[in-house]
Amino acid sequence: GRVRALAASPTEQGDVVVATSTGMVAVADLSTSTFSTVAHMDGPVASLRVSEEALIATVRGTHVTLDWQGSTLATHAPKRPTSRRYPRRKSTLVVGPDQRLIAPM
Repeated sequence: GRVRALAASPTEQGDVVVATSTGMVAVADLSTSTFSTVAHMDGPVASLRVSEEALIATVRGTHVTLDWQGSTLATHAPKRPTSRRYPRRKSTLVVGPDQRLIAPM
């Protein structure tokens, strides 16, 4: 697949961390022209963040935390902001003329 995200490798192994549109995450060594696959994600990787302990790949809006062996440590789906356009009505029931609760039209 095509390269979707690049990051400098913070570990001793390899030079760059590459994530592709097919979901493959690999560490490439430029001097030897080799790479080792870290993980296969179940979709295209949108972004990549790396540290010495772990790497975070964003797949379909979900942040997946992996260690360098490729096992999943955590997944986090950020909450989408709710629509501000239609504010909720404060009360669903209204007091009618004869003091009964009626639902507004």
